[in-house]
Amino acid sequence: MKEVLSKIIETSYFTCPVFDGQIMLKGRILSPSEAEQAGVIQFMVAAQLMETSQDYKQIEKIKEAQEAGKEEDIITNMLQSLKTMGFKPEMLEKINHHNDKIICQVVKLASVDNGDTWEPIHIVHAAEQQSADNNRLWIGTLPKEDRDALLTKAMEGYKEGRQKLKEFFRRS
Repeated sequence: MKEVLSKIIETSYFTCPVFDGQIMLKGRILSPSEAEQAGVIQFMVAAQLMETSQDYKQIEKIKEAQEAGKEEDIITNMLQSLKTMGFKPEMLEKINHHNDKIICQVVKLASVDNGDTWEPIHIVHAAEQQSADNNRLWIGTLPKEDRDALLTKAMEGYKEGRQKLKEFFRRS
């Protein structure tokens, strides 16, 4: 029993390098219902953006403009197109806030020696809450690509964990 439970527990965590590999963070995966809720929120915003085939064509125009224009023109065109489609900036803010909340909730340990030793860490919502003495890091310091990687690991981790468990039980 202990071996089976240990394997199940092991699959409920992930590690992810951040800050160009200077720090390794360890967190728990989202439960299936948590991952589903996070995915539903993002899907609802995307669905709100593309209610018609006209909206889909508008997205294609944005992509084409990105490939051919200056950065300022791209941003201006993108904002105008999104406004035309009824996108509200508050929706993106809600998604980002929800994603920040997920990262703060799941990341609990950090390592500076590639996982040989781990220390508790708290990812916090406000810059005023961060403290090197108390291992508190503000979510705003994490680069976008690191945040995306953490979210992906947390949201898809339960699928990977389930697959590892299936393989484990086949060998047992």
